[in-house]
Amino acid sequence: MEVRGGRQRELAADLEDGSSLLLYEGDLVVTTRPVHGVKPTGRPTGRPVRRVENGETGMVVATDPKKHAVTVRLRDRDWVVDEEHLPALDLAYAQHLYRAQGRTVTEVLVCGGGWQTDRTTGYVGVTRARETSVVITDSSSLDTPEGDTQAALQALAARWAEAHPAVAASTLLQQAELAAAAPAEPALEPEAELEPAETAPEPRVELEPGWTLVDQPQAERDTL
Repeated sequence: MEVRGGRQRELAADLEDGSSLLLYEGDLVVTTRPVHGVKPTGRPTGRPVRRVENGETGMVVATDPKKHAVTVRLRDRDWVVDEEHLPALDLAYAQHLYRAQGRTVTEVLVCGGGWQTDRTTGYVGVTRARETSVVITDSSSLDTPEGDTQAALQALAARWAEAHPAVAASTLLQQAELAAAAPAEPALEPEAELEPAETAPEPRVELEPGWTLVDQPQAERDTL
């Protein structure tokens, strides 16, 4: 992370610089973890201070490249972020929907259509705005023909209609461990083809002279 003096420059200039994260005055930032031992500006030394919670947002109002520090204006105070705590900051122009829960802004751009798109994430995304919500998607994420707007809208609506149950990461890990520990099922041997049974010869009855078969019709017996 690097601190630069002056107002925020164009994004292209930041990319050409090659730094992973540059902070300028006017940047919107968010904390990615709780920060303890914060000393806001104007507070006498020695008095207890409240920590900055994870997910708090603010704006960079001053930078000090020599001290490698910035001043962030939070909702209720200014916070001087020294070099030790700079890694707890991230740019807040775009956030994952789960991190954005609870936020309210004037306008919101929702990028949906990926594998995480469902009824819950769709609701959270479009309800963050006071005035305008704009949904952005693409055919590759929705697996629809490029340029077919109607097909893309139908696919997005179908994904927003699905409710995916929340599953804890520990549950998925436990399921994977159980699957790995389960003994492999033996492969089924192909059934042997049964040889056709030999047809038993029909019994032949040898009759002595003067004897007849009682199961023969009367007409046949009369001819004997």
